[in-house]
Amino acid sequence: MSKRSLNKKIKVIFAIIPWFFLVAVFTAFIVSVDRYKTESYRFALKDISIIFDNGESLTGKGAFSYLDLRQDTPIFKIAPDRVAADIIKNHPEVLSAEVRKVMPNSMAVDITNRIPVAQVRLGRFYAVDKDGFILPFASNFKKEGLPLIEGLDIKEVVIGSGNNNDKIKTALNMIERIMSVIDDNGNTNICLLYTS
Repeated sequence: MSKRSLNKKIKVIFAIIPWFFLVAVFTAFIVSVDRYKTESYRFALKDISIIFDNGESLTGKGAFSYLDLRQDTPIFKIAPDRVAADIIKNHPEVLSAEVRKVMPNSMAVDITNRIPVAQVRLGRFYAVDKDGFILPFASNFKKEGLPLIEGLDIKEVVIGSGNNNDKIKTALNMIERIMSVIDDNGNTNICLLYTS
């Protein structure tokens, strides 16, 4: 190998080494920042504030339990969209949930609950929202002030879920029309019966 080609190879090596060094330093920096944000006590979840649409709130251990989250979970490992989906899945009374991270170590959650507009008798009484979703909280007693839908078979509907049942849709449509003409002082004890 000639001295000239050896010098050329050495120059190339010395030209490349700084770039490798720069890439190594940059990679180490990115890894350390990532480690800091996921392992630092500063970014560990300390507080959750849940505000319900009726004005009630939930904080502390109750909020962590409601969301099924552990205190001190790194906030960067929490996906707000996933938490919102889990709320709706685990709490069927919830219509929607908005979850936000509040840096450095808190979360804020706004929850809109389903509003019962009627009830259905399926052996026991179940509240129904405007979309035909039957809330899974049964009562032995009719709730005063909520119109009653009767004549449905339990096999025709799904409790704790939205229902694509024509009888429920028709009943809710009728209730909506009737309620639109009844003033606030009117009678709301309406009973709709279906017969086969």
